[in-house]
Amino acid sequence: MNDFPIWQHGTRSSFLTLEGTVEADVAIIGGGLTGVTCAMMLSSLGKRVVLLEKDELGSGSSKASTGKVTAHQPDVLRTIQRAISNEAAAVYTRLLLESIAGVCHVVEQLHLPCSPAMNDVYLYARQRNQVSALTHLTRSEQQSGLVLEESEDAPCPFPVVASSRLPAQPLLMPLPYLMGLARAAEQHEAQVYEHSRVLRFERGKVFTGQGMVSADTVILATGSPMGLKSLPILGLMEQHVLELRVLQGPPVSATQIDVLPDGLYLRPLPNGVIATYDLGLTGDDHSKRSRMLDSLLLRLLPGYRTTYRLVSQDVFSVDGLPLIGPVHPGDNSLLMATGYSGWGVTGSFLAARLLTGIILGKPLQETPLFHPHRVYPGHTRQILRGSVHPMTAYAAGILRPTAPACPHMGCRLRYSRQAQQWECPCHGSCFSGEGHVLHTPAASPAPVSPRPN
Repeated sequence: MNDFPIWQHGTRSSFLTLEGTVEADVAIIGGGLTGVTCAMMLSSLGKRVVLLEKDELGSGSSKASTGKVTAHQPDVLRTIQRAISNEAAAVYTRLLLESIAGVCHVVEQLHLPCSPAMNDVYLYARQRNQVSALTHLTRSEQQSGLVLEESEDAPCPFPVVASSRLPAQPLLMPLPYLMGLARAAEQHEAQVYEHSRVLRFERGKVFTGQGMVSADTVILATGSPMGLKSLPILGLMEQHVLELRVLQGPPVSATQIDVLPDGLYLRPLPNGVIATYDLGLTGDDHSKRSRMLDSLLLRLLPGYRTTYRLVSQDVFSVDGLPLIGPVHPGDNSLLMATGYSGWGVTGSFLAARLLTGIILGKPLQETPLFHPHRVYPGHTRQILRGSVHPMTAYAAGILRPTAPACPHMGCRLRYSRQAQQWECPCHGSCFSGEGHVLHTPAASPAPVSPRPN
């Protein structure tokens, strides 16, 4: 099948590779939605910005973005309410609504080639025993500030028994949006470099294979931040594997979100739909969930044909709130942003806004809510995935004595035949069959043997 996403053709631009030494106020590691949005926002306010991307802009998790720009994020709000408070969910909802307005304003102001189309977003229940969960979740979102309406005639391509609707939410084409932001940053004299893999960084300096950036502030915008070994922060992050499929068939007029936390998401296209499905944590066996997706699509969407397929990774936050701010308490020289739980467009704009406020010395009052070093009482299980005693880990199947060790913190890697890569079940690092880093937080290659047959 062709490479995903379908809207990348004609959007690619080439950027130079960093060679030599450059100086900046802010060095950004990662050329996805977060890094590029930060570069645009900071450079427009007069900051000298250097952005470094190891491959091509948008080639990481951003390539799997479906362009949904909505505050209708039921799983996230449900998690925040349970893990923190209803008040925190309400604050997050308000900031999401402001981020949506900000995205639309930027698209219009910069004349980006991705004008958002408005569509309704539905939360649906396919079975009667799911209606009570739908009602509860709808009321919870209403308490958080969303204007949801009950609906009995959701335009879903398969039968549903109940749904609620959030009207007029934007949809955009994410890669044209990303490339437009990058060009706008360049117009404000930001320096954007591709094929410039960061090998290491220290206070005030970032080193690539052929160059170095000297900067007052470094932003880690790389999904799971590279080189990070703080167990409390790692305990707040889970790297999920998502499967996306472009299905050709009758057009779907609205976004559809399953009331089940691990259910099917549908994003409309002019000649079909994009289906998104959570396969589970990185390092787990995803074959069962993938077969469940095959069965689900065959049963619910028999008239659609799969034309594109992509398996990607995304960082989810354990307490629902993204991790945005200083890596170390009281030290704004190293900042990070991650953990949008699958909602990259709104999350990246919110992150850029919060980080810009920190760098300018004018932080938003809500900033401490997102600090990466916050304490989450339920983080023990996640921390143990990376720090249990080896014998306990072997018994639990987390570690295997004959498997190669992850260079990040020593966990034993598993090989995913489906994704054709080595995966760390502890903290989400992924490596090619030859051991090259595909996903952080690992910063160096893995000592792997030839790929299993």
